[in-house]
Amino acid sequence: ELSKYKILLKQLKRSEAEYGDGSRIAFLLQQQDLKYLVENIWAAHSALSACDDLYDLAVVRWDKYFEWSPWNCILLTKDEATAHLKLANAEKAYGIGFIRKMKHRHTLAKNYFSQIPEMAPFLNAEMSNKNPAKNDLIN
Repeated sequence: ELSKYKILLKQLKRSEAEYGDGSRIAFLLQQQDLKYLVENIWAAHSALSACDDLYDLAVVRWDKYFEWSPWNCILLTKDEATAHLKLANAEKAYGIGFIRKMKHRHTLAKNYFSQIPEMAPFLNAEMSNKNPAKNDLIN
């Protein structure tokens, strides 16, 4: 059973290496971590089409401008993933209900993976980057 996840993990690491942006979180992931993510966060099917053929699925960046993480990903078919990664802005491409579901899944993933010591530095770094910019402050 883990062989499916071995293939998925290999694909994920290959695609992250192709970004060449120093992403690291995907390389910390073990097969059982990916299995948890796919089965418990994404219910083992594409977020768009409900396809459940793991050999046709890929876990890719939700926001392609930020490194892949369990809280910045989406499970899609390979064709859907190709189309998704061509979007300039995922937040503007999908409906509000769909985005809410994705944010909820990202929160579930963040809650689970925050318990893994190797992931903590990445969560802390992300939180420090979320400080409001000067222009965002309300007077």
